Amino acid sequence: MKTLTVVFTLISLVAFSQPAGKAKEVFDLINMAREKPSDFYTKYKEQIEKYNPKYAERLKKLKPIEKAIWDPGLVEQGRKSVENKDLNPEYKGTNTLCGSASGSSSGTLSDDALSYVCDISNNVHDPNCLYIGLYFNKSLTGYSFNFGFRCDRIKIEYTFNERVDSSGVDFNKLNTAKNATYMSAAEKRMILEINFARAYPKVYSKIIAEYLSQQSAAWGGLSPDEYEAGMEIIAELDTMKPLTILKPSECVYKAAKLHGQDSQKRGYFAHEGSDGSMPWDRILKQCPELKSGNENGAGNSSESARVPVIELLIDDGISSRGHRYNTIDPKWVYCGCYRYEDEKYGYHWVQNYGY
Repeated sequence: MKTLTVVFTLISLVAFSQPAGKAKEVFDLINMAREKPSDFYTKYKEQIEKYNPKYAERLKKLKPIEKAIWDPGLVEQGRKSVENKDLNPEYKGTNTLCGSASGSSSGTLSDDALSYVCDISNNVHDPNCLYIGLYFNKSLTGYSFNFGFRCDRIKIEYTFNERVDSSGVDFNKLNTAKNATYMSAAEKRMILEINFARAYPKVYSKIIAEYLSQQSAAWGGLSPDEYEAGMEIIAELDTMKPLTILKPSECVYKAAKLHGQDSQKRGYFAHEGSDGSMPWDRILKQCPELKSGNENGAGNSSESARVPVIELLIDDGISSRGHRYNTIDPKWVYCGCYRYEDEKYGYHWVQNYGY
């Protein structure tokens, strides 16, 4: 069986050695956008403004970067996620990758190749996303994108020298989960940190600026995409009105905990549960009186609650900034955060929200 698997993988890699069909259409557009962003915008202005107005504005300022490289190993990863429902496929390509970003969709998909470029525009224009694999099934009901990060990382220098003044922050007020006996101290701290960002956005913008400065000085450096996303959230927080603070909810917490335990058992995190459930399904199952809910997931080696919140607010690599807008969504009333440990990230967080 192992021999057959190896043979099938090799056949797949050969079959995906060059992009074809819808994947080729998208790949060609991606490289046009990377190499000639101004021409790309001029040619497809109306469609881009329809699909992603923010991307249209970005394109006016973006500089050319080198072409993406087609990677059959990444295509095979995508095929497994679409055809085999494998949410954590192993990379068996020939390139040396230093990280990755991926996503998939199912159902009735768009026939317009440009829509996919607009959906993943942040990765498209990240020079560190050098390798790419795109997979579409024949019926156009399943799609996956996989980017591989280059190891000679391109970095941005950024310095922030201001003092962060949190003397006016009422941390006791933010600590809404202090009496929630079903949560650990770290989990209570996470709710406090989320409330901090929501209730004191102008202070938190400086905390993010300080973090970016530290990242820039660190060994790994600050990527162009992380820098751009960081400047974006700093500007948003500086102009954002304070939001309501979130209250702990035992049923929302239970949904987060059960999904965290499920993720820990299978060895990786995904928003789709092993039973096929999505975040809102799990939250409403545990909290039938609520109207809706959603989820953030974050992995980090730090024990601090602050670093995951900052990273989710920056949300680099995610064109929709979905994690960011979950965190600062004004409609949320309740929150439950569960933390578990795994071998890959050290600590992993499941943040559930509801109203």
